[in-house]
Amino acid sequence: MENGWAPGPGQHHTAPTDQPRRFDRPALSRLHQGPEINILASRPPPWASVPLAMLLGAISFGIDACSSPSLESRAARRIGFTPLYVSVRECQTPEALTDLIIASSCVPPLTPQARRGGVPLLDGGLISNVPTELSGNGQTLVLLTRPFAQLPAVDGHTYVQPSRPIPVGAWDYTNDAALQATFDLGQQDGAAFCSARQA
Repeated sequence: MENGWAPGPGQHHTAPTDQPRRFDRPALSRLHQGPEINILASRPPPWASVPLAMLLGAISFGIDACSSPSLESRAARRIGFTPLYVSVRECQTPEALTDLIIASSCVPPLTPQARRGGVPLLDGGLISNVPTELSGNGQTLVLLTRPFAQLPAVDGHTYVQPSRPIPVGAWDYTNDAALQATFDLGQQDGAAFCSARQA
């Protein structure tokens, strides 16, 4: 266990050991020295057992999916799920950051059950598809990972969405080609956005 993070019983880090590690301590150090990065996970209601929390999470996701597409996920909050924001700077090793990222998309049994301080965590998307709670009152650039038919009008927020569906899927953690294609699309769309702002 590192920095309070622990996989569930019988679970281990999912990174393959027979391939070179691309994310190492120098890379983590550069993240620590850069802008603040917070990662969102969902805490289930304190009265819910892990199996019940998983069921409630699935129901919440279904309710939001059947509603009109929205940047906010409302059903889970109404049930009692609460957000947990964790700074990347709290992760002292690349493995700890890996566990944090997995926790932020934790959907057992598809991924290991993550815990922090003994509390089970689930996908942060149950709480918010686009978490902007920590943005404060300044100008905020909000980068979206999928196109939305309608974007909210929020003072100080500028929303930028991809020009087409991104190549990487929700579970493509190890698909290098899809990740690279997604990165390249982001660079292209970012350049187009900057050119349009300067025009």
